[in-house]
Amino acid sequence: MSGAAALPFVLAFLLYLAFYRHDLLRFLHPMRAAPWGRALGALGIHAEVREKYDLSPALVIVGVALAALDGLAPMPWITSMVLGLAAGVIMFAGIVGLLGPPAIRPGAAASLRYPRPGRARAAVERTELLSAGVADLDAGTDDAVEIDPHGAVFFYVAPKDGRAYSRPRCEPPGHFIDQLVLHITSLHPRYAWVQVLWMRSDEAARALRWARADWDAELRAHTGKGLESPVAGAHEEMAARGPVIVAVRGALAGLREDNVHFMPVAACADEHDHLAAFPSRDPGFLVAMAARDPMERAVARHISGRRALGEPPAFLVTPDILPEYATLPTVGPFEWAPRIELPEIAAWGADAVGEPAPAGPVPRLRAVPRRAEKFEEAELARLAALAAPAPRSIEFIIREDERGDVLVSGDGALDVLGSVYGHLDTEPVDPRAQAVEFLRALAPREEP
Repeated sequence: MSGAAALPFVLAFLLYLAFYRHDLLRFLHPMRAAPWGRALGALGIHAEVREKYDLSPALVIVGVALAALDGLAPMPWITSMVLGLAAGVIMFAGIVGLLGPPAIRPGAAASLRYPRPGRARAAVERTELLSAGVADLDAGTDDAVEIDPHGAVFFYVAPKDGRAYSRPRCEPPGHFIDQLVLHITSLHPRYAWVQVLWMRSDEAARALRWARADWDAELRAHTGKGLESPVAGAHEEMAARGPVIVAVRGALAGLREDNVHFMPVAACADEHDHLAAFPSRDPGFLVAMAARDPMERAVARHISGRRALGEPPAFLVTPDILPEYATLPTVGPFEWAPRIELPEIAAWGADAVGEPAPAGPVPRLRAVPRRAEKFEEAELARLAALAAPAPRSIEFIIREDERGDVLVSGDGALDVLGSVYGHLDTEPVDPRAQAVEFLRALAPREEP
């Protein structure tokens, strides 16, 4: 291979080293957004997708073709150099599209720019929960429903500066989820599905201890001083008390990405960081929501720095802080439902109880008990018992007609919530029903 033909490959390799220096093995685990077709396949849903062609493979091919042309065709050396540089840049642009955004070491910057698009990605896997049967997206029609993914915006809540050792507090308990409900209701989405899912994680605890030791050793090697005691103490206290991964994410139809940046979560903070909402176009989050996946491995890898993408797809708290996030909504479409013991009363103008709902592992509340008084210490202690090594969640849905649903998932979650809120009357629903409704809301609408 001539020197002119080798120039684009050398340039692309040097650019890879420069941009992916914090994650040189990225080519072994690409972090690009999942294609919509793959996400729908993981959900077991059939639909036609208006998806733009992915130019990344074409850019790599064009770069290689230009490199070959540079080596084979005789041309002046200046033209050859310019063509070689252009081929290398085009080739690297395709590589970035295939591998995902370059890594940002969370500890490298005191403060990261915000607002910014979300950099976390959700791995798409067909789980056992979603593998049975095909969801009925096109019921009552002869043709597959067409969806327009450009109307979909996903979001997740994470530490703004990517400091996973932060334990953001959000007082008073219940304020966090109520503010989310009020904000999203005011935007009038076609459909909104928001999930607050949590899980106590031993893997996150191990990652915190490893990250503390690694960061301390790195600082001592370069500066002669170890990790600051408040930061080291935050790592150790979180690991000792048992970190709880809290994944707050949502799927919004008919809204824009900039609507996400104004979500009222920044008040949830501690001395190290505060929460922020990050928009994403990755349909992998829809699969993770339907599977009730807390993305434990992605969070642990972010903590340890092996996939430093700016922010993790979730944040960490300790069990005593969890009740500030794991509460039932009481405002917007959910404010008037009375505290009841009678299962025959429906909530939010929903249809009265009739035919049984499809069998599924996710209970939907028929009514949300009203709660105007503050939580007592004993009640907060009971809610802290929601922290468990298995995923649990509280989810709310807001439709275009401003009706809503509340779902609670996870073994034992209803028992703990019932000890605080009273009797919770439920009916089972398919775990993919919310994803199906969301996709229906993405169907193109005819202009009047």
